[in-house]
Amino acid sequence: MSSIKDVAAKANVSIKTVSRVLGDFAGMSAQTKLKAEGNAMFGYLNSLQVFLEAGGMFLAPFLVNKIGAKNGLVLSGVVMAIRIIGSGYADDPYSISAMKLLHAVELPIMLIAIFKYISATFDGRLSATIYIVGFQFMSQFAASGLSIVTEILYDEIGFAAAYKLIGMVVTFFCHCFYVCADV
Repeated sequence: MSSIKDVAAKANVSIKTVSRVLGDFAGMSAQTKLKAEGNAMFGYLNSLQVFLEAGGMFLAPFLVNKIGAKNGLVLSGVVMAIRIIGSGYADDPYSISAMKLLHAVELPIMLIAIFKYISATFDGRLSATIYIVGFQFMSQFAASGLSIVTEILYDEIGFAAAYKLIGMVVTFFCHCFYVCADV
């Protein structure tokens, strides 16, 4: 088992940061020392994220219809890039929470834009199959491969720098998709 000093060195952050983040989110809050309170706060954050995602699913169709499927995908990619890069800078429970809640903005826009993009590009009878195979399967497949690369980045350059680099790669692909895609 790694000590806090080892984790801090590996993540390229201070011991104080690791202690604070682990303490607040692992249930051993530095302020209260109550495991139940830390777990409850994390549960409230997850619940809030789910409710925001549900609300976003009502609003996302209006936004995606207004800006188009391609721009909706680019917008969700930009939010994703901000979330990933922000995770590299987040060092307290509030900024970590804010980055987590950005997923509630990204996900509804991305899902609606994906379906709109698929239905505009392919035959409507194939949309569910294309979504399942083209998006869900390939997402899981890519995540399996990228997890190896991400772990190597964690080991070599640390958590914060890895997330900043990954965010820059996402930004690059968003830019390429915006410039090159023609839908």
